[in-house]
Amino acid sequence: MNDIGSYEKLMTLPLFMGFSQSDLSLVAGQTRFDFRKYEPGEIIAAKGMSCDQLRFLSRGEMKVVSESEDKGFRLEEMVSAPQLLQPERLYGLNQRLTKTFFAQTTCNTMGLHKREVARLCREFELARLNLVNIIATRAQRAQDLLCRQSPRSPRETIALFLERHSFLPSGRKTVFVKVRRLGEELHLSRRDLSAALHQMEAQGLLRLYRGRMEIPAMERLLV
Repeated sequence: MNDIGSYEKLMTLPLFMGFSQSDLSLVAGQTRFDFRKYEPGEIIAAKGMSCDQLRFLSRGEMKVVSESEDKGFRLEEMVSAPQLLQPERLYGLNQRLTKTFFAQTTCNTMGLHKREVARLCREFELARLNLVNIIATRAQRAQDLLCRQSPRSPRETIALFLERHSFLPSGRKTVFVKVRRLGEELHLSRRDLSAALHQMEAQGLLRLYRGRMEIPAMERLLV
């Protein structure tokens, strides 16, 4: 661990938030970390892969891809370090990733096997509380999306749909989908959908191309 950069790397991992230097020293000396480096274009983790590690992007920028089973819809977004990779998939009924993560720049990741996470949670109450907080926060965000007031306009319908499929509700997104398919997903007529999309383009919220749309800043779409 000392060869990688001592305690500073551990302090960036949410699992160790609030740890004292003495506790971090114990963790560094007793824990097996999986440090990896990825070059641009390499897959960090793929959809369907078993989530047997708590994976953490410690350096670089990655492309996160969300795709429907029939490949008819695809959303790509750029995410910078530091960032956890679907920690809510570590436990529960479905312990497989639902998104694919590509290295956009040279990336460094730090992994903790599930066995190591369980041991740390047994030995450190703070690690246990941090893990519960991480997973609970993700679960609450997902629940909040479902409980949100129903969209009152085509624009709100589009924004909510994209937010539900995004890894983060902010930043630049690229969506690959045909207008007919998007209309079917949103239960909107082609006329209403096209009118809403062109209005949003006129407002600078997105840019339309054949078979795809570019969203410069997702947070502006959600206002």
